[in-house]
Amino acid sequence: MAFARAVFAVLIFGGLRRREVCDLHKSDVATDTKSILIRSGKGGKSRKVYLCDKAVAALKEWLALRDPASNGTNPASCKRY
Repeated sequence: MAFARAVFAVLIFGGLRRREVCDLHKSDVATDTKSILIRSGKGGKSRKVYLCDKAVAALKEWLALRDPASNGTNPASCKRY
């Protein structure tokens, strides 16, 4: 449930495209600044997106449940879902 809540929060509140969410890495999410770095958005351009408190809370919940041994290189979203 935390995964779905985080994905929908980023899609709705952050305005990310589906592919951008799938390509996110843990290191792209900065909860302290409430921002996400999109490395390869539409047209191959990078951009920074700022999130509201609800979206940040959902992301924190999901990231807390992920494998703590992850060093930020693994995708933040599970592509197996």
